[in-house]
Amino acid sequence: MEQAKKTTPQAQRREREREYRYRTILSAAETLFAAKGFRKTSVEEIADQSEVSVGTVYFYFKDKEELLIHLFDESLYQLRSILGKEFERADSPVKGMEKAGHAFFDEFCTHYSKKALILFRESPGHGKRMEARRKNMSELISKDLSQAIDRLRKDAGCKFRSKNSSSIYAMCILGVYEKVAYHFLTEPDDPDRAKEIALDAVDFIIGGIKDITGPAA
Repeated sequence: MEQAKKTTPQAQRREREREYRYRTILSAAETLFAAKGFRKTSVEEIADQSEVSVGTVYFYFKDKEELLIHLFDESLYQLRSILGKEFERADSPVKGMEKAGHAFFDEFCTHYSKKALILFRESPGHGKRMEARRKNMSELISKDLSQAIDRLRKDAGCKFRSKNSSSIYAMCILGVYEKVAYHFLTEPDDPDRAKEIALDAVDFIIGGIKDITGPAA
């Protein structure tokens, strides 16, 4: 068997430098997109904030939309990780839905607000690549929610009238959270009111779930 070539210290250093520039450019773009918006941010501004040349930005990313796509994918991964962790650590499926709902606002929208803005404010209305990503996001999160609803339905020992009910409920829940998240993120001057709306949204969703699945949930 042919021995693997050893990576030289110089090659390792170059790789670390490339990774650092890549992460620095993404971080700058995320900050600017969240603060100014995707359309109002120029590649020149991203380069300035990253302390690299415009050519370096284009070396790593084909165009500004590709930067948005990378940030969108990272934000979606972060969101699904947070919600999944909260759901799995709960002692019942309905409690998991409740904990995930609170984590969506208290953790993701609050502590990862730039990522939340990328997902819910900055990603709509762009090219085909971005629209495909948004469609994929809706499908992935709807699938996560649908599976969670099926688990709590089975746990409660109830049946839905239609085999499509879980997926329909999942899309409705996603729609509510997406709209409330947009309000939550765009009302920075009134955080208490935004928090109250977020709590009401979670109570509304969980109340509906309990009503559908019965007291055993």
